[in-house]
Amino acid sequence: MNAPRPLAPQSLRLSLLAWSVAIAAGIFETALSLTAEVTAGATVPDLLPALLSRVALYLGASLLVLALRGGRRWARTVLTVLLSLLGLASLAVPLTLEALAGQLPALEFLTVRLLHIAAVLIATASMYTSAATAWLRGR
Repeated sequence: MNAPRPLAPQSLRLSLLAWSVAIAAGIFETALSLTAEVTAGATVPDLLPALLSRVALYLGASLLVLALRGGRRWARTVLTVLLSLLGLASLAVPLTLEALAGQLPALEFLTVRLLHIAAVLIATASMYTSAATAWLRGR
């Protein structure tokens, strides 16, 4: 009989939760953006490419989080490069430039964006604790 697999350490479980929050925040941001675009007169065909790319992005992110949950060390690396570095830059740089220009987005969008950024930072830091690293190495 196989021995039960040890649970992921608390820090890695926090990372998984934070990644889930980040994904949910990204989906909510997408809904807010699309609603604003439709209100401004955009049509579904106009928005379809952006919507499909976001669906692919968040589906891919979800699959990476599931792979990390399953103990796949490569998923941590991919999450770091794609979401912690590139994704975070795509969230923070435009927001910073808008703030410097004195043009902050609507409060609800700003709130969700800041939650999204915080969740990515927490998720990234939590998946690199010594306990998380040891658990992933033991997989």
